[in-house]
Amino acid sequence: LMISWDLQAQERLNDFQGHSKPLTSIAIDPKTPIVFTSSYDTHIRAYDIKSGHCTQVLSGHSDTVSCIKVYGNYLVSSSHDTTLQVWDKRKTFNSVVVLKGHTGPVNGHHMNEKNVYSYSSDGCLLTWKLKTGESKLRIETNYPIQRTKMKKKYI
Repeated sequence: LMISWDLQAQERLNDFQGHSKPLTSIAIDPKTPIVFTSSYDTHIRAYDIKSGHCTQVLSGHSDTVSCIKVYGNYLVSSSHDTTLQVWDKRKTFNSVVVLKGHTGPVNGHHMNEKNVYSYSSDGCLLTWKLKTGESKLRIETNYPIQRTKMKKKYI
């Protein structure tokens, strides 16, 4: 369950319901009145911010969806099923590219207009071309990567 509030009026606006397990990530599309949620239930849900109604359920992962982010026309999701998926908003959120290369749960990702940067419990940081899914760079560490911070050209 996710709840939206008007902080100035101190009023509860909407309850966003539908997931069968706890939420893991929230992403707001800055160009539309849509908010996305991901969950341990393996699904991504799109909600109309004003009404609170679920407008679409995105299915494609087989384990927890750990992170979702919106950039331009794309929504990217990472999952404990070891994959990331690139969803195209212009194609009614069809998964257009599945990014495979990690051997452990993908804990999250960052993205920009050209690339996706994923990190995983397998100790690897991978760089992918956003539109094609082509793997560009693989950095291996000896430790699981739980979180990263991206700043301009550095991750």
